[in-house]
Amino acid sequence: MWVLDTFNYRVEEFSASGSYLGQFGSKGAGNGQLGWAFGLAFSGGNLYVSELQNERVQEFSTAGSYLGQFGSQGSGNGQFHGPTGIASDPSSGNLFIADTGNNPIEEFSAAGSFIEAFGSQGSGNGQFSGPKGVAVNSSGNLFIADTANNRVEEWMAGP
Repeated sequence: MWVLDTFNYRVEEFSASGSYLGQFGSKGAGNGQLGWAFGLAFSGGNLYVSELQNERVQEFSTAGSYLGQFGSQGSGNGQFHGPTGIASDPSSGNLFIADTGNNPIEEFSAAGSFIEAFGSQGSGNGQFSGPKGVAVNSSGNLFIADTANNRVEEWMAGP
């Protein structure tokens, strides 16, 4: 089990019985360093960490080795303004990231390639205001915690 320790800038690993096994990460903006890491997902045997402060997602091996990163600060496709929640689709391995400051949900392949963004700012159906949490069920349906609108939206998996 991996636990994101946001304000100590690290990811900790524990056994199923709760025994401490190790940790990785340190404060900073370099490769393998963390800046207010907010989300943690597991896909394809690796860990993905979304960072609110560094406006990126980093990929690590389960041993804590830095493997790469994607995203940058901005409002275009594949860019973030405060990425928070992150979840992996169990069937495709794709990652869904709540881009809290820009409001959409962005989808990436596990290799970090941008696929699509959906949702716009607002309070209507299919719109978000500060989405922070993302979860994917076994059918591929998305559940998005739409913070400022005080609701959870469900998005059905495609065909």
